[in-house]
Amino acid sequence: MKLKTVRIIILIILSQSVFSQKEQLTNETYRKVDSLFLSYNQNNKTGSAIAVIKNENVVYKNHLGLANIEHQLAITDSTVFNIASVSKQFTTYLALLLEEEGKLDFDDDIRKYLPELEHLPQKITIEQLTNHTHGLPNPDELSLLKGVETMNHNEVLKMLLNIKQVSFLPGDNYFYNNTGYILLSEIIERTGQKPFKDQQKIEYLNL
Repeated sequence: MKLKTVRIIILIILSQSVFSQKEQLTNETYRKVDSLFLSYNQNNKTGSAIAVIKNENVVYKNHLGLANIEHQLAITDSTVFNIASVSKQFTTYLALLLEEEGKLDFDDDIRKYLPELEHLPQKITIEQLTNHTHGLPNPDELSLLKGVETMNHNEVLKMLLNIKQVSFLPGDNYFYNNTGYILLSEIIERTGQKPFKDQQKIEYLNL
């Protein structure tokens, strides 16, 4: 999964250089991008999809490889990808937009926005949620302690808002887990006053 993500990032960077200098979109331009894309394709392997967006318009798109090897299902325009932790950078960006609007500050105590956690004795900042130094336990481990194998988002959120103590003092250590970003998404919903999925759209890069 990580390797495929790296490949997609490389393709995006390379495609930006291909579409640079405001050149017109000619068949030669498309051929160059196709060449970059094809070089990462392997027969009978999981593949990827790519789109190049310029001035909010899709100027190039392509998809190669399989979405499911067992059933030999090819990737299409409608294939849904699980981007997993890649979503963390976009969550942080939304929080930065709200900070720019004066609706929150990365130095703020999260208890200001999540009063359900006001019983926690230590201050945890929004910044510490983003850099995994908050000290809060991992939701996977908490669910195991509860004896629950699967939970939906609202159930996980309710569980996290009932955390009684930290695993280490905030800022004293680093421990990668999803707790910080689940709580951050809730802060974004509350301060943005609308569902997380409806928050301000990420601005496209001006290629």
